[in-house]
Amino acid sequence: MEIRLQGVEKVFGRGARTVRAVRALDLVIPSGEFVTLVGPSGCGKTTTLRMIAGLERPTAGRIFFGDRDVTDWEPRDRNVAMVFQNYALYPHMNVFRNLAYGLRVRRTAPEVIDRQVQDTARVLEIGSYLDRKPRELSGGQRQRVALGRAIVRNPAVFLMDEPLSNLDAKLRLTTRAELKRLHLELRTTTVYVTHDQLEAMTMSDRVAVMHDGVLQQYDGPAVLYERPVNTFVAGFIGSPPMNFLPATVERSQTGMALQVAGVTVALPDPLRRALDQRAERRQVVLGVRPEHLRFQSPQVAGVLPARVFVVEPVGAETYVDLLVNGHRVVARVDADTAVSVDDKVGLVVDLRRIHLFDGETGQAIR
Repeated sequence: MEIRLQGVEKVFGRGARTVRAVRALDLVIPSGEFVTLVGPSGCGKTTTLRMIAGLERPTAGRIFFGDRDVTDWEPRDRNVAMVFQNYALYPHMNVFRNLAYGLRVRRTAPEVIDRQVQDTARVLEIGSYLDRKPRELSGGQRQRVALGRAIVRNPAVFLMDEPLSNLDAKLRLTTRAELKRLHLELRTTTVYVTHDQLEAMTMSDRVAVMHDGVLQQYDGPAVLYERPVNTFVAGFIGSPPMNFLPATVERSQTGMALQVAGVTVALPDPLRRALDQRAERRQVVLGVRPEHLRFQSPQVAGVLPARVFVVEPVGAETYVDLLVNGHRVVARVDADTAVSVDDKVGLVVDLRRIHLFDGETGQAIR
């Protein structure tokens, strides 16, 4: 089922208390894809999900399921199933009855209910829990039951509102993999909401990054990572996030270059062509991801002078926080890299992987 949002807006309150939660949102979610809405708290992602579900009515704009305008439809008429972060299981019912509840409300034949519940329990590997009450289950098991209650109805659309946020880190990892496997098997259109960009990047066909109610970028995970459209997306996507350093465009013997922390940094051809002669003295932002930095002796010409601020071993690699001309930068290096707090090092930037953003608007310079 394809979902289309056309000019959708949502305003709460009136007068001085007006809050524009979602602003002029245009979004197409292709049939059968797993699309994640991601962004910080208050960005409008959950409000968008609730409008798709019919739990909130848009202040403006239209919502389509396929070629049907469902903007004014009640939730029960949309054939969607929603999974919440708090599971929302009935505590007095066992797992079987929780799974079967939605089918019973629709007066489904008992033999059909039994078959669909058993099939769903087999897919989610919860067949041995059918006689248990929710209080007898772990958090991960409850989440599987909540997913099963959505799946058993065979809806046209799955809507998931931060369903993994109550799980511990290890369980989130395994449940994330199960969700991805489940989607590959069912191929039901899924809209997933999270503030965790790692969940968004690992599970999704496409990711919609939102900020202050505005859609910033809507692309596949690889495109978001490699070609962010602005500093917000670049800084939100990636762990650790992209580093930013103020820079000035200067004219050099080879064309346009950057002046960063007192050092002249050459530009690769595509960026040099993007910055014509009129860009001289222009203020820009140099973006570089932690894995695209390496250490060198500070005496080598052309390196950025830096001082080690914090060293964070994380197993197979190490995150090194540094200060570059008063700006904090993180480098991701091999675990055996020998650096200590207060060491003075030189930073070498992989010039093939840098990003440039306009110093005023934050928009990417292509």
